[in-house]
Amino acid sequence: MRSMKIPVSAFTVGLALSTAAICVPAPASAAPRTDRSVTAARLTLTNADNGRSVTVRRGEVITVRLTGRRANAETWKWSVPSATGDRTLQRTAEGTSPSGNASAVFRPQSDGTATISANERCVSAPGRICPHTVLHWTATVHVK
Repeated sequence: MRSMKIPVSAFTVGLALSTAAICVPAPASAAPRTDRSVTAARLTLTNADNGRSVTVRRGEVITVRLTGRRANAETWKWSVPSATGDRTLQRTAEGTSPSGNASAVFRPQSDGTATISANERCVSAPGRICPHTVLHWTATVHVK
């Protein structure tokens, strides 16, 4: 058998090594990100996000979707979410449904901190009485 000599330049070796480095997957034990800032262009907050604090950038979209509930001839309905600090967050859309759901869309306008909030109240069927309880939902939004 005859052996062939293949010319290898430093560039070829460097290219091969850099390509291999790109294809190596992260180890399975890599820790997940734990920062609470949001980098997506769209953020959706739900009932489960009550008390959450998030950081967003100007130009991103924040959607709040709160789900009402029905139990024992009672419907628990959410108010339309609103924000403190009109200069920080601007509400661009809002809505409610007969089932108790409520939603709103906000756009960050300037740096600062705002609180989005809504209240859930009971609406009873005719002839029934609701508890006089109001549930409060909030989320703090930091715009940077």
